[in-house]
Amino acid sequence: MPDLTITAQKFKDDTSRSFHTRSAALKLVTTTLDGYSRDHRTVPDVIDAVRDWFENHPREFAKRDQKSNGLCTALVNELGLFGLKSPTLRESAFEVEMVSANVDSRPTTAAKYLNCGIVDFMLDEFERMKSHAAVVLIDMQSTSFGQERYSGGSVGEQQAAVLDAANQLKLDIFEVRIVRKPSEFKYGATDHPTISSLASHFPTDERLVKLDKPYFSSFQGTGFALELKNRNILATVVMGYDANTCVANTIFGKMPETEATAKGPKAIPYIPGLLERGVRVITARGILASDRITLTAEYGVRV
Repeated sequence: MPDLTITAQKFKDDTSRSFHTRSAALKLVTTTLDGYSRDHRTVPDVIDAVRDWFENHPREFAKRDQKSNGLCTALVNELGLFGLKSPTLRESAFEVEMVSANVDSRPTTAAKYLNCGIVDFMLDEFERMKSHAAVVLIDMQSTSFGQERYSGGSVGEQQAAVLDAANQLKLDIFEVRIVRKPSEFKYGATDHPTISSLASHFPTDERLVKLDKPYFSSFQGTGFALELKNRNILATVVMGYDANTCVANTIFGKMPETEATAKGPKAIPYIPGLLERGVRVITARGILASDRITLTAEYGVRV
């Protein structure tokens, strides 16, 4: 086992300068270093914590390493952690960008990988624009949703981590639920609360915006567009269920259709999504709940 010369106090002092936020992974590195100072047999805990921090928060690692004059890299070397890798494409957050608009149809889009985890991106990028950024959680109304697992835990667990990061940054959080009366929907009512494991991470003040939608787009029959405008939201982290239906319709737009209702067919025109409304969309495979592994083509990813 390696003998460490970097103390918990020095690490905390040197990596905290000029920063207001810290990831849970970085806090764990400090905690395990403190434990090592009392019992050197806990060095495996330090190794695991540093590996997790580096691999899942490369942006934060790089910035803290620069501010501490290479202390983070020195710790990695002392631990013998050579050859650590940044997140794979499956683990990386990505931004969906609009390439061109189409008439009465979804825009042409492309994905830009951000080479970091979603929480890492939030704590870095949104720290500088927190008053114009928000998290949108869509239709997580069943405990059966979000059980798929990717690196970093289940979809539900990673969604909870995003909500925690939003609270640390004091971002607005939009809780969107699908709620329909039997008279509006031939298959009956849908009126379930957001699952408690996520609702417990919601703020209790005006940062929480509750929206009930009757259809498969967060913009249809709701005040979503007005809330975004009034709160001057320019960028969002979007997550929820189902990635290829309600979430996709909210991001990319809802195609025109004739919808069957209890009162008969109803024609619904094309409804633009976030991208066409000039709002940035950042997401990750690990926070998109879906019954299918493959995402709809508009996301532009193959993970």
